Amino acid sequence: MRKGTDKISKTVIRVAYLTSKQSANSVCGFFFYQPQLPEKVKKLRKN
Repeated sequence: MRKGTDKISKTVIRVAYLTSKQSANSVCGFFFYQPQLPEKVKKLRKN
């Protein structure tokens, strides 16, 4: 049971990381609102 939980946890972490990385490299489609990104997410940006 523990191995299954570890595998699910790693998958969730990987998806969260990739989602935040994608979010850091894209802009909001609306002109008037762009939420502030946390500093750790800003470090994932491509320069």
